[in-house]
Amino acid sequence: MIVDPDFENIDEISKRPDVAFAHEHMGIFDRFGVRLNDDKAWSDAIAFQYGPERSNVTPPEYAKVQPYIHHISQPIAMGRIYDSIKDRYKAVLSMLDRVNVGMLLRRSDGAVMICNNFAQ
Repeated sequence: MIVDPDFENIDEISKRPDVAFAHEHMGIFDRFGVRLNDDKAWSDAIAFQYGPERSNVTPPEYAKVQPYIHHISQPIAMGRIYDSIKDRYKAVLSMLDRVNVGMLLRRSDGAVMICNNFAQ
C-alpha cells in the first residue's frame, strides 16, 4: 500500500498534471494505492482517491479492502494473457474466417476465451 504522504516531496507531486487536474476539477487530492501484481513487464495498481477535507487512509479502512486485492488482481492478470494471445493470433483467426474454419480457445471449465467469427 502506498499513500501520497509517503512520497518525499508532496509539493512536487502536486505539480504533476494528473494530480493537479484531479484536485482542480474533482476535488480529489490525497489517495492511496495498492499494486496488483509483481510482474516486471507491467504495473497494475488500484487507487482510491478522496477529498482534501478528510485525513489519510486509516489501517481499518485498508483492512477492509485488503482481502479483495487478490480477487481484483487475478482477472486483470488473466485479461493481459488473453489479450496477448488474441493479438498474436488475430491474423490467423481472420484468415480462418475467410476459409470458413472455426477456431476457439476454451478454459478447462468450458468457457470460450477467444474465437474467430466463423466459430461464433
